[in-house]
Amino acid sequence: MSKVIVGIKPFLVCPLTWILSVFFLITSWPFVGFPLTDGDVSHWVPWAQEIALHGNPLSAKSDQSHGPLLAWGTALFIRFFSLNYYVLNFFNLLCGLGCVGLVYAIAHKIGPNTGKFPLLAGVFAATNFMLVYLSRTPMYDLPAAFGFALFCYAYAVYLKFGHRKWLVVALLGLGLGSLSRFIIVIVLSCFFVLIMQFLNRQQGAGNRWEFSAHSGWLRTTVVHVCFIFGTAFLISVPWLWVQHAHHAGFLEFFIYDNFFRFLGDEKGTSRDYYGFLLITFIGLIPMTPVLVAGLSKSMWEKWGKSPIAHVALASSVPCLLFFSFSGHTKLVRYIAYIFPSFLLLSGHIYVTCISDPVYRKRMTYWYYGLLTVVSTILAVYALQFSQEAHQSVLFVVASIVLLLGLIGSGLVFFVYRYASFMQQPFRYVAVCAVFYLFFFTVLVMEYTAVPFLFQVRDMIDAALKGRPHG
Repeated sequence: MSKVIVGIKPFLVCPLTWILSVFFLITSWPFVGFPLTDGDVSHWVPWAQEIALHGNPLSAKSDQSHGPLLAWGTALFIRFFSLNYYVLNFFNLLCGLGCVGLVYAIAHKIGPNTGKFPLLAGVFAATNFMLVYLSRTPMYDLPAAFGFALFCYAYAVYLKFGHRKWLVVALLGLGLGSLSRFIIVIVLSCFFVLIMQFLNRQQGAGNRWEFSAHSGWLRTTVVHVCFIFGTAFLISVPWLWVQHAHHAGFLEFFIYDNFFRFLGDEKGTSRDYYGFLLITFIGLIPMTPVLVAGLSKSMWEKWGKSPIAHVALASSVPCLLFFSFSGHTKLVRYIAYIFPSFLLLSGHIYVTCISDPVYRKRMTYWYYGLLTVVSTILAVYALQFSQEAHQSVLFVVASIVLLLGLIGSGLVFFVYRYASFMQQPFRYVAVCAVFYLFFFTVLVMEYTAVPFLFQVRDMIDAALKGRPHG
């Protein structure tokens, strides 16, 4: 027994273990009666259920030609556990855990030589509003974001150390992500390779890369882009071939979904080019001021030239620009790929700049501004959807408490008590966990009583009953 305790002690004292445990609790609560709040879930759950029942992952009819990773992963858990909403989200939840773990890992591997940065980056990821939301809402984008994050992490480590095993790991992550969002993950990965190779082009010939950086960075980029396309196609071809053979019109839908949909969708062409910037601003709560307060020339001189900043920006900014100028509907989950990177960057900016009183002053202004903006948005929504608000005053109150509580916690811990937070960040994690658990407890209580919530449940139940589970 003592040997077992000694063996697991390093695991128990590792900060990542506690970070992932808290995130798992927040994204799983309350386990029994787990609520699903996005009606689009009803589009793919019959697909996963059919695979679980008949064991036909390649030939089961897809949802609008979307990638099969989410359906495959969920079907595996349906196969071994009872069919319920928590099981339907479990694979997606694991992808969220993976994103948090990768933020911590890349901060540890690539970041500055300080013990605080990986811990704070992991804490930022585990308590972020959007990452919690995405991990509780099973759709195709978070599994794809996990695959893309794994690609970026492994490729950055490959560039730093030159070990080809990391290039293999990167391509495996790319292949995984492309099974969920095919062309999106390929294009974002190509941009990441191009930017990182360009930024590293002036490294000396003594590095251990496959091609010398000072003379062959463009050649290396072309080769690695070919690796990206080749890996994605090799991994996806079996599924694509069987789907094309079994389902008429599949290939046309697949081409539309991966290419032409970015010009516009069934709702027309979206000109809302600034929409995703606002979503990012709100989605980064409560770290929004941490990031934006560092976006100035004087702060850039402190943090902008580090490798971790290059990795974070190269893996996020192209995605934000690409989707902002695309023509299809601006849904929150479409930019799931940027949040792990921006949270990583937030941790880096915070650790680098927190000792600067100018940075702390700017954070203070931004936090009060964010409180004002969010309060205004909540008031506007309460008026715009007054009927739904009257259906559940408790749910509205819980939403206000969650959002303003997270922002207020950030202001107190990140600004006013920054020295204490740097030493004991898990006090802040505990406060955030209380706000999240309170909100999700209220959500479960209201889930079966409030019309605009149980309508979503009825959509999912109807989809499942279309293919009854045996």
